[in-house]
Amino acid sequence: MADTPRPAILVIDASEFFRAALCDTLAAEGFACRSASSLDAAAADLADPDVGLWIVDLESTGAAAIEVLRAVRAERPATRALVLAAQAGQGLALEALRAGAVDYLAKPLHEEELRLSVERASSGWQAEVELAELRGRIGAATPTADADLDLARSLCEAVVEAGDPATLSANLLAQIGERMSAVGAALYLSEPGQGSFVREAVWDAGALVDRPFLPAGRGLAGAAAATGVFIATAEPEADPRFDPEVDRPEQGAPGGLLCLPLRFRRNTVGLVRVHLAAGHAPSLRTAEIAGAALSAALRSVLLYRSWRSSIDEVARIRRESAARPGSGRLVPRATPSPPGSAE
Repeated sequence: MADTPRPAILVIDASEFFRAALCDTLAAEGFACRSASSLDAAAADLADPDVGLWIVDLESTGAAAIEVLRAVRAERPATRALVLAAQAGQGLALEALRAGAVDYLAKPLHEEELRLSVERASSGWQAEVELAELRGRIGAATPTADADLDLARSLCEAVVEAGDPATLSANLLAQIGERMSAVGAALYLSEPGQGSFVREAVWDAGALVDRPFLPAGRGLAGAAAATGVFIATAEPEADPRFDPEVDRPEQGAPGGLLCLPLRFRRNTVGLVRVHLAAGHAPSLRTAEIAGAALSAALRSVLLYRSWRSSIDEVARIRRESAARPGSGRLVPRATPSPPGSAE
């Protein structure tokens, strides 16, 4: 599955200069940004499926924005909304969060806080779009009791219904291992700046122990990571790329092997390795669908970790901003209003 492009962003705020300031900041981060002064003016953009994220000022739009949010999310559940409000509007912001908004940002707005929130929302939209495409592909398949189809469905459902992203990786590995009758499975994450992959989560049937890390560019695992293409083989040792110091488990008898590269923004950020009984390999269709579902799951995990780590960072930024008034605040640019303007 090709990487999903980032969503277009719609900014709704009565202030022309504030809209321009937000769009300038978001454009610098590589986002396509549109703006409107009111909900009525934004109607066409709100109906556009390319607009996956909208930022709305509740002081400008009031309770009407909450009803629009419910309607848009009912039609396109992947849509993400961030709401802006001053302290006096926090009650309305809470209602917006109950209606499905993914974050609330207090005015005056800090640039770094905006970037963190938008990045999280964008990643969530991308993951939801990929899962919707995946569910469509599964639903379009001929209905059978096929184990491949059951596995694909269970992975999609696990990602969508996950209550705790921190345990999602282990849960998915367990489903893969059990449904493929594997002897072991492991999830590896890329080590920044090193190119190697460090083991993050494991599942095993008892006798097999996979390696704690995989070096870059070696063996079938390295080939899958470098190309972004999965490898499924019943006889890995017959493949000329096979490297026994990488592709064999640390403990246990080698057998069939599945290497699934996990992609994010055209980069391999993780790898799932499944060891099967001798002479066994999954179908190519299962490998493709499992890889797409796991990539979406990994995005959810990384998004969750980013959110947790950013809490302290945002708190630190706010403390520093309070000590240095005006530092880092996103405010309307000092451009004179045209004659007769209401602003």
